[in-house]
Amino acid sequence: MPDIGRALQAPEVAKLEDVLHLPRPAEAGYEGLKAPQVAANLEDLMGGWKRILERDTSFDDRAADPTDIRWRQASLRIASHFAYALPLAESAYATREYRGWSPFFGCLRNDLLSADFGIDAAIERRFISEFFVGYHSTFIMENTGSVVLGLTGTGYDLFVHWAMEHLSQVALHSPHREHLAMAHIFIAALAKRARQAVDQRDENDLKRRDQLWGHLIGSLELGDLARRSEEVIRRHGDKQVEERFEQQLSILLQSFGFIVVSTSRGERRVDLICIASQGGGAPYTLLVEAKSTARPYALPTKHSRALQEYVDNVKHKLTTLPPLKLLLIVGPEPAKTLSQKLTDLENLASTPVRYCPAGSLAHLRRILAGAVPAGVFLDALLSAPKVVGGEQLHQVVSHVREQAAAHRDFVRRML
Repeated sequence: MPDIGRALQAPEVAKLEDVLHLPRPAEAGYEGLKAPQVAANLEDLMGGWKRILERDTSFDDRAADPTDIRWRQASLRIASHFAYALPLAESAYATREYRGWSPFFGCLRNDLLSADFGIDAAIERRFISEFFVGYHSTFIMENTGSVVLGLTGTGYDLFVHWAMEHLSQVALHSPHREHLAMAHIFIAALAKRARQAVDQRDENDLKRRDQLWGHLIGSLELGDLARRSEEVIRRHGDKQVEERFEQQLSILLQSFGFIVVSTSRGERRVDLICIASQGGGAPYTLLVEAKSTARPYALPTKHSRALQEYVDNVKHKLTTLPPLKLLLIVGPEPAKTLSQKLTDLENLASTPVRYCPAGSLAHLRRILAGAVPAGVFLDALLSAPKVVGGEQLHQVVSHVREQAAAHRDFVRRML
């Protein structure tokens, strides 16, 4: 690739006309260069750009008027190269592999804002300053994360939005199409880089969340895990979604107050054995089967047979457990045929069977803090249709809130 930036400084091409005939950025061969080489070219381009921003008449003796259209056209041409090539040079700035001029540290920003070479040049200098501020903010946003994790007090996406807003506002103060095009180029470049930064930031945040909080309940994620959404597959990997779903469901049920035992995966057993040992009635055993599938769950015949077999084994072999009261299947949204199949399985297993969408259990956790009275939870499930809806689970919420209100009133009267 020809050294475009250095060509701007060479005496034989030190004319505005040469800038106007620079190749299109996509045709300049930036992709064939290493990041430090691109950064070096951008530094030289910046040197040439300063001459344009200062309306240096030695750069073109025919353009003595600082409002001449050729100045704006040349500035627009270099702006397009900057917007295109800066992402290719970014790693060299971030790692300090390139130690020359960097748009990340505002080396030129004061000069850009303090010099006065006419209104057109002032608008172009403001464009450049806002673009550098916004671009640097995308880099910080990507690496520091969001305010949710507490690693930063301010979300840097705010500064990106401000930069884009300011670019738009400044463009409206100019009557020239070149300035409108320049603002568009910079805003489009910031928007593209911001999208990449948000994706990377969110991925980093999820990793940090798991490191900070380990296996705490991800109730917002439970429904997505059950239906194997594209987002959780991308986040955890296709093979890990089922295991993650079982793990999160186990933690959720433990938070309700159950003693939960996970069985060996891949065997003809239910996934979780839950023992209710406190609150609202006698102890009992609850078998929970976790189903993660991208389609509405319909209880295939082989699943039904396996569950029936395991219920029989629990009844006859695990005699030291509290009595088995319910088989609960938790998964994505149910298929239309599921209710009848659950009835058939219940008759064959001689044990109540219910199906509950994972999202409904997650919603119960979000609106109800603390343990759930085990007896009330069981009664709500047994009194519900075969496919449990949110209305039935809301009975648990109502009971807990009524009990809490009664206790508050009692304490207030005593005090």
